[in-house]
Amino acid sequence: MDLLGVADVIITSLTKAFSGYADVMAGSVVLNPNSAHYSILNGAVSSRFHNELFEEDVVHLLSNNENYLARCMIHNRNASALASYFQSLALDPSSPICRVWYPPYSPGSDYLGSFLRKSTADCPAPGYGFLLSVEFETVELAAAFFDGVNFFKGPHIGAHLTIVVPFNNCEYLSRPFSFRFHQFIEARTPVRVSIISPQPF
Repeated sequence: MDLLGVADVIITSLTKAFSGYADVMAGSVVLNPNSAHYSILNGAVSSRFHNELFEEDVVHLLSNNENYLARCMIHNRNASALASYFQSLALDPSSPICRVWYPPYSPGSDYLGSFLRKSTADCPAPGYGFLLSVEFETVELAAAFFDGVNFFKGPHIGAHLTIVVPFNNCEYLSRPFSFRFHQFIEARTPVRVSIISPQPF
């Protein structure tokens, strides 16, 4: 996705797909120089920024990143294929799956197409990434899927593993403000799936 045209600030984890090997941690902050708030944001960030990224981590991150675009295309393709499969189940009245959260199946997807990266020689097939959520009719059905699916379980998505996690349950339901999320979505039934290429390059 290319959001710089509509964002004041873009904060990115470089630990996940950008690195892809679960052996280095980093992040980035990009300020949009065309933003009306750029001067204020730049001043605030510049006055507080302290680079704590070690040189060896930078070298390792750059080495990991050499095949980033090739990995991204595999991630996009695999996630799109799995989302399509789950969507076919969501359309089946006898299926326990009621919704797939991944473009073009989730609400608001029509707006995302204009923000896809342009095709390039290195990345001829841009896509929507490796994260999708599958929503079930009940918590019990979501739990049965989670327990039975032959994927690794856990929250970390920075390695060559396809992982499932009941993210909303883990992230929100134990927090004091979790009730706010229930106002907008049935927070307990989705299972998040990160579709990663199974073998290192």
